[in-house]
Amino acid sequence: MNVLLQMMFISQLPEDNSPVEVIINSGGGHVDAGNDIYARLKGYQGEVSTKTFSLAVSAVSIIVV
Repeated sequence: MNVLLQMMFISQLPEDNSPVEVIINSGGGHVDAGNDIYARLKGYQGEVSTKTFSLAVSAVSIIVV
């Protein structure tokens, strides 16, 4: 996970708080990026669900929790 992907993800959260499904298949990434995505999802007012396909290790594992 790089910073560009982090910013693209954050900018695509719906403004109407509609449900979001996050599909993850990642070998990890930068801890700061993972923490930022986690915090944004935690603060999102709509329903958030995650699905992991294959891998969710390192920094990405906190997003799944």
